Amino acid sequence: MVLLLGAISMTLDHVGLLWGVPWLRVVGRLAFPLFAYQVVVSYHHASSVPRYAGRLLLFAIVSQPVYSLLCPGAANVLFLFAAAVCILRLWDSLCASSLSTPYSYSAFAVCIATVYLLLIRFKVDYGAYGLLLIWLVEITRSSKRQMILAYVVLTGLSSIFGFVRCDQIFGVLSFMLPLERFKRISIWKYSYYFFYPAHILALTTVRNLISLKQ
Repeated sequence: MVLLLGAISMTLDHVGLLWGVPWLRVVGRLAFPLFAYQVVVSYHHASSVPRYAGRLLLFAIVSQPVYSLLCPGAANVLFLFAAAVCILRLWDSLCASSLSTPYSYSAFAVCIATVYLLLIRFKVDYGAYGLLLIWLVEITRSSKRQMILAYVVLTGLSSIFGFVRCDQIFGVLSFMLPLERFKRISIWKYSYYFFYPAHILALTTVRNLISLKQ
């Protein structure tokens, strides 16, 4: 259900982007928080975290040529999700245990800073902001109040410094939903991976056909 809501919101966002409809773009701000939450949930339920990260990376590579039709010169968000899964594993390995040391936190800081720079360098969608948000969802997932507060603070600061759109703050509505109570819809697990490039290709094709007729 979380992925379905995210897919609907994302599609409306891309419709708003391609046809210049501002209010659809505002609705689209709900998508990323939903996907960020689902990445954390899927990370904890994955039978193999390396395979999960590898699957995200594979579909990121497959989706990139199509995504370039929508946002030339940028990299799609699946690259971010693959990096985030790796960061979550590092967090669990280095910092989320009683055996953690200052050196563990230092090593994690170096790793996450390196990933930040790579995301910025390759203009990955949602970039460093997205990576930090997913990590914050991980460490606050036991408390919805803390998750909402973390989102508002991070998004507010990021919008002030121009890292995200100002209307991204409306994405907090996603965390106000009872996400933990949503039942999983039983469909083919790769459906959403294929839907991502497929809907972009469909929308850009329709836009181009309309432009040719005008």
